[in-house]
Amino acid sequence: MECGKHQRDIEEETHTRVVTSLVHCHIPRLVDHSLVEYDRETNTVTLENTARERFPFRADQDLFFATASG
Repeated sequence: MECGKHQRDIEEETHTRVVTSLVHCHIPRLVDHSLVEYDRETNTVTLENTARERFPFRADQDLFFATASG
């Protein structure tokens, strides 16, 4: 989504950079603010109810959070 392309069309180096940034920077910050839950074993990010209450997500964004994995 960051590059405006489907994942299969992204170069491996770019994909690795984005995943690394998410796992080591962005996801921990979201977890610290109780916006998402991150399961390291399955690499699954789940949107917390507090985030749903604080931010009005569209249905497609909500689906992205429910199914995102790295």
